[in-house]
Amino acid sequence: MEHSHSRGEFAEDEAGKKGKLTFDAQNLIRLAAEQSAKIGETVNPLSLARRRDNDIEALRAAIAKEQGNVNPAVQDSGTPAPELSPEQKESTLATLAARFKANENLHKGVEWTRVKNSLETKPEALWSINEMEKAGHEPDVYNTDDNGFDIGTCSKESPESGRNCVFDEAAEEWMKTNRPNERFNGNAVAMAKAMGIDLMDPNLYKDVLQKKGRFDEQTWSWLKTQLSIRSTGYALGGNRRGDDVGAARFDARYHDGDRSWRGSLRVEWAA
Repeated sequence: MEHSHSRGEFAEDEAGKKGKLTFDAQNLIRLAAEQSAKIGETVNPLSLARRRDNDIEALRAAIAKEQGNVNPAVQDSGTPAPELSPEQKESTLATLAARFKANENLHKGVEWTRVKNSLETKPEALWSINEMEKAGHEPDVYNTDDNGFDIGTCSKESPESGRNCVFDEAAEEWMKTNRPNERFNGNAVAMAKAMGIDLMDPNLYKDVLQKKGRFDEQTWSWLKTQLSIRSTGYALGGNRRGDDVGAARFDARYHDGDRSWRGSLRVEWAA
């Protein structure tokens, strides 16, 4: 006998499947980080999946999505988004306006009024920009499209506040476990997350920012790294040498006084 299902039952089934997929992905990422710290090599979360899993591609996509969620501008449930005081908002916008005017090469044809109006509707974005300002990232608008704009680290050299850092938490945990006496300055992913921003996309770094100016001529910057690269133990770092701009792979545990990171925040245009 065939069984009939209501549309609501199917919707509930789909929601349940998506929820389980996300839960499984988060657990695999956590287990992989723990194993990475123990053995000193990066473990691919997908390698820990059950071999009998019949939806391995969906799980792969879920892991990639969870790994990419390093922008805590979306706050934990029940936690209010951080917000500046009226005086801090005014000061942050004034500082950004002055830099925006001074660096027209980064955003030709973009009106400050439109940027300002969009930011005034997003208090969490202003909070993040203020955090970047305090850390010496010299945030500015460096990319725009029909949907919004990107504000990122536009300091000429990689910010001093983040130098000598490893790439992410897994690399940091390995260092603490295996080289407890070696000094380093935390990890880039965590520092970006604490500001409510993401690491800068390597394509935006190479094909947008570096084509509008000259950055990282004396330093290097950790950049956003896809899971397929990070799972090999490496992460992307960008720099410029003359007219040559690159985003090369480095051991994610590598750190020195010339290496920091560049961050970026996506903001949608106000209606």
